[in-house]
Amino acid sequence: DALTYQKIQKATIELRPSPFFLEPLLDQAIQISSLKAEQKEITFTWKIENNLPLVLYGDRTRILQVLTNLLGIAHKYTESKGTISLKVFTEEKLLSSEGDCLIKLCFQIQDSGRGISEEAQKKLFESFTQSHQSISLKEEAGLGLHICSFLITLMKGNFEVKSVLGRGSTFSFILPLPAL
Repeated sequence: DALTYQKIQKATIELRPSPFFLEPLLDQAIQISSLKAEQKEITFTWKIENNLPLVLYGDRTRILQVLTNLLGIAHKYTESKGTISLKVFTEEKLLSSEGDCLIKLCFQIQDSGRGISEEAQKKLFESFTQSHQSISLKEEAGLGLHICSFLITLMKGNFEVKSVLGRGSTFSFILPLPAL
């Protein structure tokens, strides 16, 4: 994350879009998150829409980075015996004038963690911001959400956070991706 942040600061970060298979990307994120959940005794569930395209065109590495960062944040702030869920679905399918299919792929991560106050939510996407003062800077440099927000914007997507202090958070991002 620190290297990605340096590239953001220098405006040298570039996307490297190419065709990629969606299922292995999701499997990788789910495996990582399942291991973390097991270690912390968190219930982790996922629901992947059945009719998602097999192959998409986008920056697989950056999509996986955003997804694993957001899942990692959910794990960090969810206590033992809590819950985390991942949902992946198509919000919209569009046809271009050339007949190509463009989908709006939605990723939604919901947790039963500490939640984030309204005041802290206003500052979430500033670099080096922490919403929980009890977490030491060594544990969380405040880069995760800033990097996710930047990368989602770079990929022409949308990012949304809904949270209630003491009740958990939902992080959603939508990416427009050509289906091949």
